[in-house]
Amino acid sequence: MDFISGWVDTRIEELVRGDPGLLAQYAFVLVTSLDSVREIAGSAVGERLRAWSLECAALGDGIVAPGAVLAEAAGALALFVGFDEVWCFDRRPKSAPPDDVSILPPPEFRSAAPGDGVLEWMRASGCRLALADGFGTNYVTADARFLPDVDPDRQYGGRGARVP
Repeated sequence: MDFISGWVDTRIEELVRGDPGLLAQYAFVLVTSLDSVREIAGSAVGERLRAWSLECAALGDGIVAPGAVLAEAAGALALFVGFDEVWCFDRRPKSAPPDDVSILPPPEFRSAAPGDGVLEWMRASGCRLALADGFGTNYVTADARFLPDVDPDRQYGGRGARVP
């Protein structure tokens, strides 16, 4: 499976607010960072998510939820404020990424590519789209049809690239 990676000058919150279907189109979304907090499952925001919907559950240190539930919670709970990371799936993931697998900046994928560990984990887990923001948003996707949702001008941050 090939992936396309890139960077766009926006935040996850803006992408989701502009198109709630971005997350809702996926059966499940795994959140592994919110505002730089990586231990979400045991945090106050993790508790808020589980209280929001019984469909939100801990997975590793993250929270997994149906995409539609997370899209709704994102706006209502103001989840995405920067330095956030999400992984999107067609099926419920069985595990969270290992600690050394992340696409949080730095680096920015306008001048770098995701590491082999990221791509290997995405292949093994069936992850279709990963987003992480800081100063702009890194993305990695296995399906080019979703690029208009993330990078509508197909600029790929000026340096998007297909990665094997």
